[in-house]
Amino acid sequence: FMDGDELLEENRKQFKQDFFKAVFFSRVTKRNNRLKKKFIAKFPIIYDIICEMKGGIQDKKDRTFAEFAKELQRFEASIIVDKVNIPMLQEGYGCYNIYDSIVSHDDATLTEATRRITEEFEKLGFTPKINIEDFTKY
Repeated sequence: FMDGDELLEENRKQFKQDFFKAVFFSRVTKRNNRLKKKFIAKFPIIYDIICEMKGGIQDKKDRTFAEFAKELQRFEASIIVDKVNIPMLQEGYGCYNIYDSIVSHDDATLTEATRRITEEFEKLGFTPKINIEDFTKY
């Protein structure tokens, strides 16, 4: 969905925030912005399902739509915890999770976690962008 200046790596984070806000984390309304229009054009059936899961058009006081975002976050965390972290712990890897992240002081463990996360999301048809951060500098 990215185009123009959005394609620049330094703009990716802001684009992702804008996109998720417009499509996944917003109230269902009849108004469509540029990003929502792009999503609807490419995935109209999925957009209809998302709207249904959010509870359809609601008045401004109703926060039912927010449950969809929470469900997405729970789903992502379940992949990290159930499919990656727990099996790795059972196999003796020294790692733990913080929400949707795997933390370890061992580079080989992080490489294996990255491989497994990528594999699990690819099973669902997604190619994740994984960031590895060095927490030893903090």
